[in-house]
Amino acid sequence: MPPSTSSSRTRILLVEDNPLDARATLRALEGLAHPHDAEHLVNGSEALTALSRHAQSDSIPDLVLLDLNASGMRGLEVLQAIGSDQLLRDIPVVILSTSDSQADIDTALQNGARTYFIKPRSLDGWTDIIAGLDAIVGGTAPPTPTADS
Repeated sequence: MPPSTSSSRTRILLVEDNPLDARATLRALEGLAHPHDAEHLVNGSEALTALSRHAQSDSIPDLVLLDLNASGMRGLEVLQAIGSDQLLRDIPVVILSTSDSQADIDTALQNGARTYFIKPRSLDGWTDIIAGLDAIVGGTAPPTPTADS
């Protein structure tokens, strides 16, 4: 089942264990062109529990923002679990990470991430990320890149 589009507000699930990064991300999301509601969870286990609950109530998020290095269950494990779940696999998952390792980027994309953004060090650095998220939410983003492209 694809993410719900019945609401005019985009539902975003942020999985971020660092409180400063979470605050910066939530603040940057205020720049989205699309009205949205954001739910913040601090680890991957909580995220999978919440996604399962949302799937059962037919309120699947429209977008998941996932910290690759989240505590508890790692972001890659969460990404793989989402991709293997029939009800969740169509949710676009965007990786937000401090890692600029090409291996991390390739692995995330190979495991179904819609795209990968390196977390900016300042609020000014969020401009391109917000533009990319607007394109994903608005359905104008190009197809998911692969590690080969």
